[in-house]
Amino acid sequence: MSDREVLLAAAAVALALLIWACVSLSRLARSAGQTNRELQHAARQLALMSRAVSSSALTAQEDRLARQARRLALTVVQQYSGEPAANLPGAVVVRVHNASDDFAYDLLVMYSPPEGEPQFDARALLPPHHTYDATFALHGPPVKVEQLLLRYVDSRGAPWAQRAGSPVAVRLDPDPSSDQNAAREVA
Repeated sequence: MSDREVLLAAAAVALALLIWACVSLSRLARSAGQTNRELQHAARQLALMSRAVSSSALTAQEDRLARQARRLALTVVQQYSGEPAANLPGAVVVRVHNASDDFAYDLLVMYSPPEGEPQFDARALLPPHHTYDATFALHGPPVKVEQLLLRYVDSRGAPWAQRAGSPVAVRLDPDPSSDQNAAREVA
């Protein structure tokens, strides 16, 4: 074999190796592109599932808070008429009952008579399945349920308000200075 034939054979082998390398690189690039697309698709699916799980967890937490709110009750237990001639005021006894499985915190029962100053009874906490009574002086006509309001903070730190005799509690804005709390209708 002559030098020229060896050189030609070497060039043919080099060309074949170059073609093989280009084809291999092309396949590798296509494979990597496919893998990259699959990874991007999987990442999008994972992000969607994560958002769905987060949303579901938040909904479950909100449902639990609402269930706790429905299980706190403020009711009028008894009213006593006073003796105006003897200058003895009447009284109203109200009961707060926590039928939920969670503690209620920073409870405040407010009695707002049509005449005179509002009266308050505050408690730091009310354990699950417990009851307490509050007594307010009555200097006028019998108490109407819309004159009694219960405010409390649930186990997650959310503030709530509820009128006596109402099964509906309203979640308040956590900022106590918010005008939203003062203006919100409590059913």
